[in-house]
Amino acid sequence: MRHGTNQTWLLTQSPEFADEHDLVQFVGEAYGAVLVSLVLLCGVPAALACLGSYLQDHADAWRPHWMTERWAKTSDAYRLLLQEIYGGKRARIPRVLVGSGAIAVQALVLITIGIHLCGFRSKRGAHWGYLRLDKKDAPELSLQGRCLAFVMVGVQILQGDTKRDFTILRYAAQHPGGLLGNACAFLLGLIGCVIGLCNVILGAVLIVRSTSVLNVLTSFAGLAYLAEIDNWFCHLFDMDSNDLRWLEPRLGAAHPPKAAGPLAILRRLIVWGVYPAVFGYLLFVWIPTRSVPRW
Repeated sequence: MRHGTNQTWLLTQSPEFADEHDLVQFVGEAYGAVLVSLVLLCGVPAALACLGSYLQDHADAWRPHWMTERWAKTSDAYRLLLQEIYGGKRARIPRVLVGSGAIAVQALVLITIGIHLCGFRSKRGAHWGYLRLDKKDAPELSLQGRCLAFVMVGVQILQGDTKRDFTILRYAAQHPGGLLGNACAFLLGLIGCVIGLCNVILGAVLIVRSTSVLNVLTSFAGLAYLAEIDNWFCHLFDMDSNDLRWLEPRLGAAHPPKAAGPLAILRRLIVWGVYPAVFGYLLFVWIPTRSVPRW
């Protein structure tokens, strides 16, 4: 056997696997796929931040009454990129790369989990299996526990990143200026909303795949990690995104919020249409139909 093949056999003790895979090639393809995926995913928020800052360059900034130090006390990737868009100057590339990289890592983790659950590139097929409740163990009480667990997931995600994303959508929808520049910031918040909904769906999957409510609660620790990835990067590189002084030199006259517009309409559709529909379907249909025991 070749040296690389021999190493693979020593690691796996499988001659069939060793014949089909070279160790260097095996590792290189896996790590290369991660690197390419991160670059592609990083390019989307980075392009939005750079284009948005270019379009908003030297434009007056609007500071609504709710954009206070309390709102900005948490430093994360989305606030970092929002600051670069509306900062009144060209986006600073190091800060854009840190913010975009954090979002890319968060998205790639969810995509990897989704690929596994859907069974892509797997000979075993999909992994969407779920556990029905045991008819001997008070299934009504168990279903109540599952629904309460999902409510906990929803509250955790809504009060954290989703609340921030809705605020970004509102700021971009009401901010004066050109539609295209505000649309870049709006799409940035929309990315956060999509990631938030993926976290909600993943929470529902963990619930119906768990054998007990206790297993559900312990699984939430990993789910909470996913929601905090964008915060870690900012703290790792000491990128401060919770400083509102970037607004002070450029505040224009008081601008009344836009009463209507395509971004405002789209925001209402997301907040009052998409999110309630997804939460309602998961809570009242998806989880119960995968929990009712077979008699």
